[in-house]
Amino acid sequence: MATVAGALGLLWVACRFYWHSYDLYKHSYWGLVRPGSVAVVFYLFWHLLTGATIATLTFVAFPKSAKVVLGIAAALSLSSILFVIGNRERLALTGIAWAIGLAIPSIVLIWLDASEKKRQLRTALPDA
Repeated sequence: MATVAGALGLLWVACRFYWHSYDLYKHSYWGLVRPGSVAVVFYLFWHLLTGATIATLTFVAFPKSAKVVLGIAAALSLSSILFVIGNRERLALTGIAWAIGLAIPSIVLIWLDASEKKRQLRTALPDA
């Protein structure tokens, strides 16, 4: 899990550098013109990656916290609705992307834990 968290963290740093290099030149990523829709997709991916990085770092520190992180993702998703109502679309997009990023690793860990428990139950029960 620490390796995955480190890889996600490095990818996040690369995305952040890429995003801020665009802000420095105002019109291009190292000479490449970027349409607005590509910017929105990149922005959403970057914040989804932020949520996934936060989740995996949390799992490194607290290995049994998948359900808690999934609950936080659900609360963040619901609170993003308030940002939509308040016409704060950028905050709503960020919150939804973070919530999805938090939820994906949590769901994977919960699913892996459930399949591990099923396998342990099958091996523990003798065949009749």
